[in-house]
Order: sequence, then structure tokens, then C-alpha cells
Amino acid sequence: MSVSGLSKVYGLPGLRIGWVAGPEKLVSRLWSLKDYTTIASSSLSDYIASVILEPKNVEKLRERAKDFVKNNLVVLRETHPRVADLFEVFWPRAGAYFLARISWSDNTLMITHRLFSKYSVLVNPGVF
Repeated sequence: MSVSGLSKVYGLPGLRIGWVAGPEKLVSRLWSLKDYTTIASSSLSDYIASVILEPKNVEKLRERAKDFVKNNLVVLRETHPRVADLFEVFWPRAGAYFLARISWSDNTLMITHRLFSKYSVLVNPGVF
């Protein structure tokens, strides 16, 4: 199953429009759940999504997102050697996320709060 939407890559989280691809039985069940919780998106959201999903716009926004990921990965690769004693990195082969292991604390939730409060860095704590 694959789930995606217009939030991250396309920068439009407020539209609340996304999609699911997968086995027909599962997609059908998910469609029923969607109908039960929200009958339809707004006309304006639907229009904006249709414009964004035109091939020329999709390509531009995907390239923009790839550039963000590449640039952030460069920053991490340049910075990590100076702070390697703080965390071990499991580098991604693809995608926008990496895994990190810290050996000096079990309270990953507290660490994520501090990183966000002090540096505006968002990370997902290991507890989740």
C-alpha cells in the first residue's frame, strides 16, 4: 500500500487532499471510511489540487522538494562529523529521512522537545 498527499512535497497541507494505492479490497474499505468521515473536499481545495497536479507543476514541485532534501542532507553530512559523539546516523539510501541512535539517553521525547525549542529542528522521537 502507498499513501501520499499534497502536504509535504507539494507544500499544501491545508487542502487535506491525498490518495491511496494498493490492493482493491483495502482501497475500497478505506474509501468507505473516508466517505463516513468526510463526504467531499471543498470546491476550492479540489480546484487548487487539480492545478497543482498538472504535469508541469508536479515536476517543478517535486524538484523543489528534492532540492530541499539534498541540501539538508549535505548540511547533515557536513555537521555530523563534529557531533558524531552525540548520535550515530543510519544514512538513507533514498528518501527524506534518516535514523539516528543515541546512547546517552532513553528520553527521546525530551530531546526532541529541546531540539525544537532551541533550534527549531523537528525530529520524531524514538518512543513513537
